Formats: sequence, structure tokens, C-alpha cells
Amino acid sequence: MKLGTIRVNNERCSVFCIEDRCYDIARVQTLSRRQHAGDGSLEVSWPLRRIIEGGALVLDHLRRLEEFAAANATGPLKGELATCSYALADCAFEPPISDPSKIWCMGANYYNHRKEMAERQNRKIESTITLQGFIKAPSSLTGARSPILYAPESKHTDH
Repeated sequence: MKLGTIRVNNERCSVFCIEDRCYDIARVQTLSRRQHAGDGSLEVSWPLRRIIEGGALVLDHLRRLEEFAAANATGPLKGELATCSYALADCAFEPPISDPSKIWCMGANYYNHRKEMAERQNRKIESTITLQGFIKAPSSLTGARSPILYAPESKHTDH
């Protein structure tokens, strides 16, 4: 399952993607409920953070919504589903979680990076540590295909 957060009409929207379409999860759920009244489906808040926190139960519910969209994309609900979906190429993806309190990272290729930086500066690498943890500020997040903003005085930024 491919999940994301896009911006639609200046609002954040959680989506699942099938092939070249992104489906608004909340709107597909509304359509599914109209078709299957009283099916006992979950009432879920859809920011991706809540989906992740919801665990297997919420992911199973999302799989059913994804199956519903795929099964009805060419049937009688095609027009209504079209209003719940967007062409993948037209989507402006946002950071999946907009408000993390912190971002912990592990540089698996950190030794190679340090070696490259040492070579650029004509010096020897000082340690053979291969993994290195580091943190990033939440403000460093950007969406897919969004510009990466550099400080004006920056000559080199790793990403």
C-alpha cells in the first residue's frame, strides 16, 4: 500500500495511490459507506500519523478501501470515484507527517560520506565508525519534488 499526503485546494489530504491515481482516503470512505450502509466500518481520523498509530486494524480498513476503489474504478461508481482521486503526476506531495517533534536518523553509509568529505579537504579520515546517528529539525522536511531551501551563505549541503 502506498500512502501519502498531498495538498488539494490549500488543504492537506491523506491519500492511497493505485497505479497513476491518488485517492482521498476520507472521500473514498464516505463513498464506501454510502454503498455499504451499516457495515460497521471504522471511523478514523486520516492524517498519516493517526493511520500509523492505528496499527493493523486501521491498515486492514485502508486495504478494504483500496480494494473498493480498485474494484469500482471502471464500474458504475467510476464518475464518483473520479471526484475522489487525482492524477499522480499532478499531486503536490507534502511531508507525510507535518508536525514531528523530532527526527532521528541513522547514516548507514556515514563512513563513505566522511571518507568523501575528507578526500575533498585533502585530509585523512579520523575514524572507522560506519554508523552515525544524527537529528534533523522538523522544519527541514519538504515534500517530494519540492525545492530544497539552502541558507544563502551555504556552499555545500548534503541531502
